[in-house]
Amino acid sequence: MINLTSGQANSVVLTLTEKATNLPANYVLFVFKHGAETVQTAIATSVTTYGGTNSRTYDLVVIPSTTFATLNAYYDYTVYEQSSAVNTDPTDASIVGVLEKGRAKVSGTAQITYIENSNEETYVINQ
Repeated sequence: MINLTSGQANSVVLTLTEKATNLPANYVLFVFKHGAETVQTAIATSVTTYGGTNSRTYDLVVIPSTTFATLNAYYDYTVYEQSSAVNTDPTDASIVGVLEKGRAKVSGTAQITYIENSNEETYVINQ
């Protein structure tokens, strides 16, 4: 599981070399889903080798939108390798392949606010 904070740059270390074809030259697209609904997409702003030239892992910087998760929530994510720097559609022709799937906890900044209903209701019973 990866942990992200919405609206901030998040450093995520993932092992992607087994399925990658041209990292770090290609771009990495994250697609976050809640159930079947795609909630957010984010392109990694940097992809660098983590731990030396022979390392199997990459350090990715991902910035989820501030509108993505205002509250703490869990999402399924899929990481795609792509040749486009701007594409956010996982069905686009620029997608090279799926690199990883997993679960992400996204922490938001808002707190839950409860509102009490203070309306007084009067009932009339007819007999």
